Amino acid sequence: MAGIAAAAVVATTTATALTLAAPSGPPRLTGTIEFPDSVQLGFVRAGQISAIYVRPGDPVYRGEALATESDPAATTALADAQRVLLADQALLASLQSMAGVTGDRIASAEATLATAQASYDQALLAVEALTLTSPIAGRVAMVTGAVGSLVQVPGGSATALASPGSGGPLPLIALTAGPPVAVAVVPQDVAIHLRSGIPARVAIPALGRTTSGTVVQLDTVPVNSGGPAAYRVEVALASWPVGALPGMTIEVSTS
Repeated sequence: MAGIAAAAVVATTTATALTLAAPSGPPRLTGTIEFPDSVQLGFVRAGQISAIYVRPGDPVYRGEALATESDPAATTALADAQRVLLADQALLASLQSMAGVTGDRIASAEATLATAQASYDQALLAVEALTLTSPIAGRVAMVTGAVGSLVQVPGGSATALASPGSGGPLPLIALTAGPPVAVAVVPQDVAIHLRSGIPARVAIPALGRTTSGTVVQLDTVPVNSGGPAAYRVEVALASWPVGALPGMTIEVSTS
């Protein structure tokens, strides 16, 4: 599928601020699901969504078309640029085949053709940007909006979707790759009792599921610059319940 139209917005993690439920006994941590490899995508041009080809949970391959938007002005501009390009190509070919044509005239035609080619290339990129493609092989974590929704690019910054009644800009599609982890940020008095390899139980309230895991990483550099130190801890699960999505709240208890 040609032309990565996104680019949206590319995020390496789905991170959120996390809190700690003060334990009386083994630590019980509140955090979120995080995918270390995740990407948030949106269109780079304003327009209207004409098709969405994926749903949450779908696997995707690199270069796969995820959605398209319509922009009649961009399509018309490409057609016009192509007509000018073809005409300038024909003119140059004709001059080159004629006897007695001066070098200056041919050079002028070549310069005109170069300008037409640049305009066509720019118009083609704009049309290619109407197809949102996946930059990674992974799985669809989130789809916002629907066919017919308007895409806006406020201030020319990150591409966002504005759907009726939305609370603000959102990426159109979020993709994940690789296994997720349960992540919490814990205060120093809890961090000193944690170490890699400690068994844990992870509950995902939204799914009504609880499963076993293991603490796999405790960062030694605090995540906050002011106030009491707090540290990021990761818990890996042997298997994740179906339906686990980035940002879902988790509850971790350790022994």
